Amino acid sequence: MARSSGLLHTRKDVQTLLAALETHADKVIAAAKEASQALAEEEFGIYSRFRGHCDDFDTLAIVIEYRLKNLRTGRDMALEKQFEELGIFMLTATLQTSLHFLKILSTRNELPLGSKDIFLGELRNLYRVKQMLEQDRYRKKVSSRAVKDIETAEEILSVIIERAPSLLQLETGEAA
Repeated sequence: MARSSGLLHTRKDVQTLLAALETHADKVIAAAKEASQALAEEEFGIYSRFRGHCDDFDTLAIVIEYRLKNLRTGRDMALEKQFEELGIFMLTATLQTSLHFLKILSTRNELPLGSKDIFLGELRNLYRVKQMLEQDRYRKKVSSRAVKDIETAEEILSVIIERAPSLLQLETGEAA
């Protein structure tokens, strides 16, 4: 794999960022617990904060992935493995909370106020997770429960889409 002509990073730099990523993972897990409790009372603002923590995690993961590809010493399998394991852990941990959110929405005939943007984000996230799980390198490392959760989430999404078809009518920029 060709390296970027930009700045090359040290192993210590990446280790520091991985430690920060673990801290973000702890925040995401705490937010997931809070969001799950709030969802029972249909408090979608707290769920939105949870998704924000997930986005922060994903952003830092992008930085780390770039730095892993641009290490001064070349490829470091141990750091890559640590990074991948943390990513898989987060995938399965957040999937449970997302599934809980989708289950609540599936019981409704209409989507609650403020849930459309969250739902659309979950739809994109589910698609991304499914694509990731279809890659051999992840499929072998993800639990069968996570695979089942993805299948369940897809079933719930189809129920929600059937109950709220106007949800996905996005503006095309044309005058009505």
